[in-house]
Amino acid sequence: MSGSTTDGSTTDGSTTEGSTTDAAPSRPGATTSGTTTSAATSERVYRVHVAASPEAAWAALTEPGRTRAWYYGTAARTTWEVGSPVEYVDGDGTPQIRGTVLAHDPPRTLSHTFVAVWSGAPDDQGVLTWTVEPEGDGCCVTLVHAGGHGTETAEGSAYLVEALKQHLEPA
Repeated sequence: MSGSTTDGSTTDGSTTEGSTTDAAPSRPGATTSGTTTSAATSERVYRVHVAASPEAAWAALTEPGRTRAWYYGTAARTTWEVGSPVEYVDGDGTPQIRGTVLAHDPPRTLSHTFVAVWSGAPDDQGVLTWTVEPEGDGCCVTLVHAGGHGTETAEGSAYLVEALKQHLEPA
């Protein structure tokens, strides 16, 4: 994993930035530098440069077999049509996250509501928006986590961006 610097960049050139209404400690190894506190917004923004094509990053974000490899062992289950349901299910098929697809513009933007159900009761965690943009020899992947989220999902969002990078750039 890469090391972090205080300006929001990491030692391997990836960056993560964020602003939020509740500051959270980072998960060990996650690149969460640059997180700031702001009363005006409840968004966290995480960015990372990935040495992979935008199409490869898009496939990792949307194909069930690929998401299982880096998204906490869950597979995306959806048609990806705007307005359709989306679930991230574990190996037994039990939903861990539920939501509704808000945007789907391959291979650039994917957005859905995020309701955590891993504890049993639904817990609205806001909206996740993934953006993939060509950048140099690869692409920049940005995750915006907007709305109601606590420390656990803030750390989880930072972890996901790094896990996606690791999935796309195996050693």
